[in-house]
Amino acid sequence: MWRGPEIRTVGAVTIAPAPTEPGDQAFLVERYVPSIDVETLSQLINRVASACATGHDVRHLHSTFVPDDDTCFCVFHASSIEAVQAVNEVAHFPVDRISAAVSLSLEHHSPVIKELS
Repeated sequence: MWRGPEIRTVGAVTIAPAPTEPGDQAFLVERYVPSIDVETLSQLINRVASACATGHDVRHLHSTFVPDDDTCFCVFHASSIEAVQAVNEVAHFPVDRISAAVSLSLEHHSPVIKELS
């Protein structure tokens, strides 16, 4: 299993491959969800988040839906890919792929760039 360096900052970006708790790391779940509406997808995401809250050592951090690609990405923190797979199975939310991930976030809002005339 990949283990990255400690949390560090490069410019305005915080690189956080290291998890918030020992043995915990970020995982990206990819799902192909053709012909799904946002309401149904929201229910599925709520179901998997609820499954995480019922004794599984997995935390759902956030989800992003890309309607033009019929794809949903969900980010979890967990001890293993198997733990992420298990919580999604409990929620009956099919997974196409799970990958170890690195969290990147901006420290501050990006500066406003004015267009030169």
